[in-house]
Amino acid sequence: MKAEPAGRKRGVRAEVPVTRDAIVEAAFRLIEERGLEAFSMRSLATELGVFPATLYWHIGDRSQLLGLVEYRWIEELRLPPDDAPWREWMLELGRRYRAHCLAHPNVARLATLERQRRFARAAIAGDDPELRAEQMIG
Repeated sequence: MKAEPAGRKRGVRAEVPVTRDAIVEAAFRLIEERGLEAFSMRSLATELGVFPATLYWHIGDRSQLLGLVEYRWIEELRLPPDDAPWREWMLELGRRYRAHCLAHPNVARLATLERQRRFARAAIAGDDPELRAEQMIG
């Protein structure tokens, strides 16, 4: 008979309701505390007191979860007021972005890496992200 990993007991519900938001929040916290290299779906499942399959049921795969963590990080970034002249607005945005990166360095690194991975996957699939961006802008 296999021993259950610490923090998990068969037939016992997780202390925190397992929702998509709870999973993303816990992943954000773990990545911020331990770094992306130490993050795994298994460690997240242990943290939440669930089996790894539960995470896949609610989120999908690891890549999708990391994208949701990145999105949550970006949502936290507050934009400067719209009434500022554009140069001042851009400078203030840069200051706020830098402060946000310094406040969450491991997740900021994740956001950069995930963006690079998406561009690489798109290039491999024959999709040119720069051309698509140009088409969107006009």
